[in-house]
Amino acid sequence: MGTAPGLDRREQLLDAVERCFERFGVEKTTLGDVAAECGVSRQTVYRYFRDRDALFNGVVLRTVERDWHGVGERFAHLPGLREWLQHTVSYALEAFPRQRSHALMQQLRAYDTGMAVALSDAGLAPAVRAMQRQYQAASAAGQLAPGA
Repeated sequence: MGTAPGLDRREQLLDAVERCFERFGVEKTTLGDVAAECGVSRQTVYRYFRDRDALFNGVVLRTVERDWHGVGERFAHLPGLREWLQHTVSYALEAFPRQRSHALMQQLRAYDTGMAVALSDAGLAPAVRAMQRQYQAASAAGQLAPGA
């Protein structure tokens, strides 16, 4: 399958990885599979990702970023931090498990890659960004305890 014009090559490669995961599974996906799926050489894959784990970590970080961006957008209208946290936790417990991205993360967890990166500064940054707007609004409204 070729790549769509106008997309960033790195994003194209990550899209190809996800398609390969669906087709072959996480453990059996190779850099050669990804290159073929994206219509590029293996050398092109290595130009963007130093090895298979780096490629898989890229998928994890992009998935985490998308999920938390979606949470931030979905609940941005809520007036207070308490409401935002309640809805976010409820959504995480009820809706995340039904999403395609959750199945992908479960596959990666079984492979034992990506979980460390998901909990790294880079992996946690999307959650912090999603919460930042609500935290700032709660702070401005005096809803936080002193020193919070």
